[in-house]
Amino acid sequence: MTPNKKTTKKTATKKTTKKKQVHIPDLKPQWIRIHDAVRVSGLCRSSIYELLRLGKVESFSHRKNSRAIGQRLISYDSLVRYLWRAYKASLKREKVKHVGDATEKEVQG
Repeated sequence: MTPNKKTTKKTATKKTTKKKQVHIPDLKPQWIRIHDAVRVSGLCRSSIYELLRLGKVESFSHRKNSRAIGQRLISYDSLVRYLWRAYKASLKREKVKHVGDATEKEVQG
């Protein structure tokens, strides 16, 4: 019985070549778009716009040829600084909250 052409399997031999590993430095952007800020920070878009409105994060609108509409760019460093300040403030609040709980227990006990 001769094998059918449809059922015959061809085995391909792969040539394995070693690729050189290229070191790509971690590039930190100076300016990011709103959707990137949402992805990086974990905040929602409205929270990002609120931070911009309050002036807590630096940004500018990049416009071409004096057009009315542009691309809003956010300073990556100012966003990270804001997030660190918010994180440190939350730690302080937690510390005060725990100290407050201990004094309430002492008064009740």
